[in-house]
Amino acid sequence: MEEILERLTPWMTIDEVIPCITYSRIKGTLTEPKELSIKKIKEIFIDTPYQPIFDRKNGQDVIDLVVFKRRDRHHNPVINLILFLATIFTTLLIGSFNQGGNPLISFGDLLLGIPFSFSLMAILTSHELGHYLTRRRFKVKSSLPYFLPIPHPLIGTLGAVIKMDSIIPNRKSLFWIGLAGPLTGFIVSIPIIYFGLKLSRIDSISNYPNAFGLGDSLLFYLIGRITHPEIPAGMDIILHPMAFAGWVGLLVTGLNMVPMGQFDGGHIAYAILLRRRRYLVLGVIIGLAILGIYWVG
Repeated sequence: MEEILERLTPWMTIDEVIPCITYSRIKGTLTEPKELSIKKIKEIFIDTPYQPIFDRKNGQDVIDLVVFKRRDRHHNPVINLILFLATIFTTLLIGSFNQGGNPLISFGDLLLGIPFSFSLMAILTSHELGHYLTRRRFKVKSSLPYFLPIPHPLIGTLGAVIKMDSIIPNRKSLFWIGLAGPLTGFIVSIPIIYFGLKLSRIDSISNYPNAFGLGDSLLFYLIGRITHPEIPAGMDIILHPMAFAGWVGLLVTGLNMVPMGQFDGGHIAYAILLRRRRYLVLGVIIGLAILGIYWVG
């Protein structure tokens, strides 16, 4: 540790070193410019078992040295590709079933699922690429996304997961990595919803006795009012598969932005509020409970 502290001195004035059970905390003042000091300090620990976590508390710069086993795992991209193609198939399958086709009897019916599958996969892929490219930007090692080709009866997949090979080093990178996925997926969802609703038709609800209402988010409702400004009584928008995929995309984005746990919103909230996030979580739980009682969407 003494050797490490010596190497830190050009980049940080050290006031105190606090040894803890699972990490060591160094308090002091980073040399200006701080961005350069942080970069140089990270380089010091590249070949050590320590991962520096930077913070600022009570007017002091703080570095927590966490023991971290670096994993230089080899990820086979062929597996990612196979799972991606399999997920395209399962979303095609479900999209076809939702359109009244049956690819198990007539394989050509699989083509009926193209509008839904293409739209949903565009949203999910852009979401995952947003995360992946931002991790690359901040030099956080991870695998490519592993899509989950599970034939869920409504959407045909459960999204994707990734394997992290290094920890996220600071709050700035945690914020942007957490935000990039939902933001990218949201941006891609908007034109898909617009054109999907343009392709949707107005019809009498009585013609669809087995249909069910999805409920509208504010954005979905507003775009619907733009594409179909007047809907006669007793009638409703019968969603085109592309519009349904856009609705699913907004649902996934909304759930991901809940500021709890391992959701993207949880990461963003922690990056901004740290442990104060729990007060936001409590407010969200109370707010959602009230909305669940008084507003059905």
